[in-house]
Order: sequence, then C-alpha cells, then structure tokens
Amino acid sequence: MSILRKINYLIVCLFLKIFSCTLNATSFDIIELSGYMNGFVDSSYFSGIDGARIQSNTEIFPGSEVFFEQPEFLLGKFTNNLIIFENGSIAGGSVSWLVNNIGASPLTHVQFYAYLDADIIAGDEEDFAEGHAGDFFQIAKLGDSDQLTNLLLGTLPHDGGINGGGLLGPGDITLAIGFEIGTLAVGDSFLINLQFGVDGLHQFSSYGDFFLNGSVIKMSEPNSLLLIAIGSVGIILFRRISLRSIGIL
Repeated sequence: MSILRKINYLIVCLFLKIFSCTLNATSFDIIELSGYMNGFVDSSYFSGIDGARIQSNTEIFPGSEVFFEQPEFLLGKFTNNLIIFENGSIAGGSVSWLVNNIGASPLTHVQFYAYLDADIIAGDEEDFAEGHAGDFFQIAKLGDSDQLTNLLLGTLPHDGGINGGGLLGPGDITLAIGFEIGTLAVGDSFLINLQFGVDGLHQFSSYGDFFLNGSVIKMSEPNSLLLIAIGSVGIILFRRISLRSIGIL
C-alpha cells in the first residue's frame, strides 16, 4: 500500500474519532454488527461479508488491516469509536469502514450494507422501530429471512421493506442500512460512517431509545491533499475536544 494511501487511512480515521462523540438518550447493548458489500468486477458479480465485526459490547475491535471474507481485491479498515460507560453499555459514538480498491480493474454498481442487532435492555424483545436512513434500509425482527436474503443478495429495499419505514414492533428489532457507492476506480476508496445518537432509524421501548444513521464519502487518490488539510484542521480541533466535555469522564 502506498504511503499516500496510508496517510489517507490515518487522517480519515482521526477525523472520525474527533467528530464521533455523540450521545444517545439511552445506553444500549450491541448483539451483532456486520458489514456486507457487493458489486461487479470485469462484468462478474462479487460479494463480501465482514461477518460479526462486533458481537458484544466487550468485543471492541481496534481495526484490522484486511476484512471481508472475499474478495482479495479489497483492502479495508474497521474503526470503532463507540463510547462505553463503566458498566459496559454503549453511550453513543460511531463505527466506520474504510474500503479501498487495490485490484487491477474498476468496480461498478458497488453497494454497502450495515446490519445491527442491538437491545436497549439485554434480552428485551419488546422494542419498536421507525424512521428512514441511507439510500436503502430495512427494519425487521430478528430472524426475518427476507432481511437476511436482502443483505446477502444486495437487494435491500429503498423504502424499508414490509413496513415502508413505518412503526414496527413489538419484537427483537434488527436494523439494516445500505449505501449506493457506484463505480470505484482502481486506487479509489469509500468511507462508511455509522453514527449513534442522531436522526435516522429510531429504536425504542419503555426503557428508552437510540438512533442509528450513516453516511458515505468516496475518495480518489488525488484527493490526498484535501484529506491532509482536513486532518490538519482536525488535529487543532482535537485539542479542544475531550470526553470530559460530554460528561463521560
């Protein structure tokens, strides 16, 4: 991997860490968080699964160099900026996937999906959910074969599926958000940032609630200077921001 590409990764991850200190109204527990990706390379369909990236609050992965079970032409980094209370529950923050096309051919019709199974109270199966987020999304109940099939095949609906993004529940709620990446040229990257505590998909029960939203940024290697400039501003801001300011410490 080139030095500029490494600089891209470091700067973007720093930028995310600085601006991810968003708190939810209520703490929650992650049961599973996974990423799915699909598209075409040389007219052939490909798919990849970043399986069970987080399976519990105690599994806070610092980020691995390569993820997705397939294919080999993707290089990625997962970054976890979740804010954890002393009791282990999650207060907010964000997670991100930074994916780079290191192959010899451009990727087309690329899509990325994130799947979340979270509980406001561990083991609670009386949650509700509503809202809209991303380019595609689906609110479902745990074990819904339609949602799992959509994630695996890259066919997550635009409108939330069976309930159109309206109120669903009570039940053990699962959330899925999708993003249309489009064409990813050789050497280009995209960044998926999932943030907890802002508008988007709203999961709630009598115990409280949390929000899940996300965004995507596409980057080409010539944009390295722009990223460096953003990173420089971020370093200055980082000195002014601490978890103490949001009452965690």
